[in-house]
Amino acid sequence: MSFKSYLLNVGVVDTRAFALQGAVRSLHNAVACMDLNQRAILDKHCPELVAAANRFGQLDSGSAIFEGTQPTFLRTFDDRDPFTHAMQLVASPANN
Repeated sequence: MSFKSYLLNVGVVDTRAFALQGAVRSLHNAVACMDLNQRAILDKHCPELVAAANRFGQLDSGSAIFEGTQPTFLRTFDDRDPFTHAMQLVASPANN
């Protein structure tokens, strides 16, 4: 699900959902480009901005969330855990 789809599902009209998706994507990108020190400052003084960037990351496949010391990714682009998928490929009888 995308951030825009989520907004549409909860009743935000399409023109505002489109505008909000662009605005929050820009915010997410700005937070993603911050070093950890700058991100900590932002989180201390404007936690709602980091929360909005995190919400976008939770809803937009492949986007990072910003908690702790490093950004983390909730999902890969194909919704599979890459390590588990790689191990399944290696263990597959077709590869032996």
